[in-house]
Amino acid sequence: MSIPGTAVPPPQEALMTLYDLTPAEAKVLCLIGDGLSSGDAAQKLNISNHTLKTHLKHIFEKTEMSRQADLIRLVTTLSSNT
Repeated sequence: MSIPGTAVPPPQEALMTLYDLTPAEAKVLCLIGDGLSSGDAAQKLNISNHTLKTHLKHIFEKTEMSRQADLIRLVTTLSSNT
């Protein structure tokens, strides 16, 4: 159940389809889009910060974005359209 007025990240499958993301990359994007810091996302996924940064690098390339704030806006925009 979501709180009214808050953005809910789109399903991982949609992100995977739209941006050719791997399941791991889609999980990272959902967490970043939900406002988690890189460190918090890595901890939640039980992966190293290095691995998370590698996933972020691939996400930035595939989405043609360069900042985490842009990823948050992307996920928020996609969430409002679903």
